[in-house]
Amino acid sequence: MDVEQTFMAALSSLPCPVSKPPADGSQETYATFNQVLGTYEAHASNTPRRINHMMQVHVFSKKDDGTHRKLFFQAIGLLRTAGVKVRAFGPDDYETKTGYHHIAATCEWVEKI
Repeated sequence: MDVEQTFMAALSSLPCPVSKPPADGSQETYATFNQVLGTYEAHASNTPRRINHMMQVHVFSKKDDGTHRKLFFQAIGLLRTAGVKVRAFGPDDYETKTGYHHIAATCEWVEKI
């Protein structure tokens, strides 16, 4: 399973739409994910054995009741169960132009090749 399939499978049980960007922006609450960086990891033979994928997960909601945080931490739990390492998260923002609450996490997933 590749990185996109892994993230989609892990996040598919969230009670909101999940997609790669761009989302259509018509949903009150939704999640997206995207790759930030991919690096090859080589060993003594100098032959790449793994690809380290740095991914970001974003949760957006126009609800002003903490929905975005609840879904965000649910997403983090689902990703951890799928073997994804969460490296950092935040900030927890409110985007005045769009009216969305937004929080993101940077994650790592290792693909053996």
